[in-house]
Amino acid sequence: MKREKIFNWISVSTLVLTVVFIFAIISMLLCPYNIVETNSPFPVYKEEVKAGGEITYDVQYCKFKDVSGNVKTQLVNDVIHFYPDTFAIMPAGCKNYTGRKKLPDFLSEGEYKLMFNVEYKVNPLKTISIPMETETFRVIK
Repeated sequence: MKREKIFNWISVSTLVLTVVFIFAIISMLLCPYNIVETNSPFPVYKEEVKAGGEITYDVQYCKFKDVSGNVKTQLVNDVIHFYPDTFAIMPAGCKNYTGRKKLPDFLSEGEYKLMFNVEYKVNPLKTISIPMETETFRVIK
């Protein structure tokens, strides 16, 4: 009789812990997260930039959670030019930020824009991707 009570107690405890664990996983996966709001597309300071020059853009953002993100940057025209990944370590709150990117020397003339994809790992099971971009600008030789 005593053995059955112990077995029943262990079974019920295991079942309760399993339900709690499943609920925790589901809430981590389905919970909506509002990390950051921006003024994308970001305005550029000059609409014409020389190849090999620097593009400067204005970012206004409100960040609600203090987490760092991985930024994947691409320069987009008919061809996509990839930049090395960087980390976005911006403090929580509403701020203005002036961004700068050096353009490659070998760019052909045409209309371009910078596209950013910022990935925030908000918990061990969920990563949120936030796409952003600049206004189009013209590259000249």
